[in-house]
Formats: sequence, structure tokens, C-alpha cells
Amino acid sequence: MSKIAVILTHYEDSHLDKAVQSILNQTCRDFELHIVDDCSPSFAKYDYDLKWKNDKRVNIYRSDINVGTYRLKNAILDKLDCEYVVYQDSDDLSSKNRLEVQSDYLDNAKRIDLLGSAFYTQFADGQMCISRRPTYPKLIYWLGWRNVILHGTCMLRRSILSVLGGFDGTTRIAADDEFFYRFFLIGNARNIQKPLYTRRVVESSLTGSSATGYLSKKRLDYKCEAENRLAELKKMGKKQRLREMINKKNDVEFSLEKIL
Repeated sequence: MSKIAVILTHYEDSHLDKAVQSILNQTCRDFELHIVDDCSPSFAKYDYDLKWKNDKRVNIYRSDINVGTYRLKNAILDKLDCEYVVYQDSDDLSSKNRLEVQSDYLDNAKRIDLLGSAFYTQFADGQMCISRRPTYPKLIYWLGWRNVILHGTCMLRRSILSVLGGFDGTTRIAADDEFFYRFFLIGNARNIQKPLYTRRVVESSLTGSSATGYLSKKRLDYKCEAENRLAELKKMGKKQRLREMINKKNDVEFSLEKIL
């Protein structure tokens, strides 16, 4: 058992090596990295066994069909035996001391279930800026501001994921937003104001493309549906709410082959 499990899903990502290396170079060594390939057509080009076969922290899986990042994350979650879970996006970077800083914080803040951080935003032209989220995101969330945590910066307790059941397994987009709707009903979160992550703005990504990006109709419609589900949950008694909050399982059958 490792203290921290890092989940990194990807599909045809040219930044994969750098994202993986940003985790393997961490000052904290007590972690395991789970790389999950979403049936990439050019899977063979990554030479996984040559790059990381001697690193016992690395586990590599490949899906037999393309199902999207959230279904992959749900499938891997069932395999984890750890205290903390981190989701690393395949085109982003983690600062060298990210895992150490976040795990130390959660070790000493037992009532906090999720810890995010400030982050750098890197644009296609190479320009960068520091982006921050509120220190007390739950308070700001209930005041009506939804963009309070960047998913890629999160470290979560495995125990809270056991209650919430991971992500909505029926969608390819915006399931992290739906997760936060449910999380804030029972969980506590903080953002530290030190940047520990670099988010790349990539036009071809789920959040960058016009079809599935932040302002796309598809994403906004899904968020509206999630808001309606949240409103129904808030009307329920505590026991019924906890039963309903456990998320639906993946709606697509697929298998993961362990490559390494």
C-alpha cells in the first residue's frame, strides 16, 4: 500500500512524457502512479515498457475501447488501496513538491477532505499567469460561484471517494463539476494559495475545444442537469441523500489490460 495514488488518464497526448515525469520527480516518494490509456490508436509509440519498466511505482493499463476519462477513473478507483488520491491531467504538470505539500497539509487537517491549490496557466503562445481559487471554496460555492477548485490540483481522501462513488460514469465531459456538486453537500475543502500545478490551455482538449469547452452548449446543458439533481438532493433527508449521492456506475462495459 502506498500513501498516495496518482491517476493519469490519456488519449493521444503529446505532453504525456512531461506530465508523467512531473510526478516521478516528486520530492515525496510514497506514491504509486496509475497511467490509463484510453485506447489510443498510436498506443505502441509510447514505449511504456522501455521508459518506466524499472520504476515499481508505475502501473500502466489500456482500455479495450475508448470510453472517456471519467469512466477510466472510476474503474481504477476500485483498484486502489491508499490514503489519498490525486488526479493528474495528461497535458499538465505538477510542481516538484506538490504531493509532499498537499499530503503534509491533509495529515495535519483531519477535517479537510479535499485540498486544491493555486496554479499556473500556460497559454498556447507560451505566456503564463498565476491563477488562484478561494481559500474557503465551500463558502464561496454556496454563495453561487461555481468555479472554485481546479480539478487537476486536487488531492482527496480515499474515504470521501468511497462515500461519493467517484464520477458520473454516463458522460465524457464536466463530470468533475457534477462531482463537486455532490462533494460540497458532505465534504470540506481548502485551496492553498501556493501554485503547485501548471495547467496548459490546449485547444484540442475537452475543456479547450469549441464543442466541449467551458462555454460550449454541451457542457452548459450538462451543468444545468447536474444543478437540478443537486436541488433534489438538498430536499432529501440525510440518510436518503447519502443513498442517492452514490454515483451511477459506468454505463459502458469495457476492460482494462494491465501493461506494466
